[in-house]
Amino acid sequence: RRRINEGLDCTVFVHTSTELFKLDPFTAEPPLYVGEVPGIVDFDTSSDGSLFGISSTKLFSYEGNDQSWAEVGLGFQTDGFANGFAIDQTGLAYISAGFNLYRINLATGIEELVGNFGSTIRSSGDLVINKDNSLFMTSRLSNESSDKLVLLNPATGTGTVVGDTGFDRIFGLAFAWGNLF
Repeated sequence: RRRINEGLDCTVFVHTSTELFKLDPFTAEPPLYVGEVPGIVDFDTSSDGSLFGISSTKLFSYEGNDQSWAEVGLGFQTDGFANGFAIDQTGLAYISAGFNLYRINLATGIEELVGNFGSTIRSSGDLVINKDNSLFMTSRLSNESSDKLVLLNPATGTGTVVGDTGFDRIFGLAFAWGNLF
C-alpha cells in the first residue's frame, strides 16, 4: 500500500477570479471550496502561514477564522496594472506592475518603488520567490508570442531573461519541493 503525504498537511491555496480553494497536489481529492475572492489577481502565503492577496490597487489579508478578506491600508498606486505578488522568507513582499517592481508593507499596504525591469521586460502575469529568495516573474511584450521567465534583482528591480517558457498567458507560478511549477 502506498502512503501519501505520510501524515503531513500538503494543502495549498488556489483561486479563480472569484473563488478560493484548498488543494492537496498529491492526492486525487477534489479541491475544497474555502470562500469568495474579492477581485484578487495574485496571492501568496507568508512564512508565518498568513495568506495575503492583491487586486490591481489593494492589498488584502485572509482572515481564516471567518473566511473573509480584509483590506490592508487605503490602497496602493503603481505605474501599470499590478498582476504579480510574492512574499520572501524574511517577510518582504513584492508587486510587479507594468515595467516596475514594488515592495509593499504587509502591515500598512503602502508600496515603494524598487526599480524598473528594463525596457524589454514587462510583467505579464505572475511573480514568485523560491526558498533562497530568488525572485522570478513572467514577461511578455506585445510583439512576443510566449512568456519569458525573468530573474529579478529584489534590490534594484532589474530583470534578466532566463529563457522562453514556450507558453503565453502564464498566470500562476509556484516553487515547491525544489521545482518551479
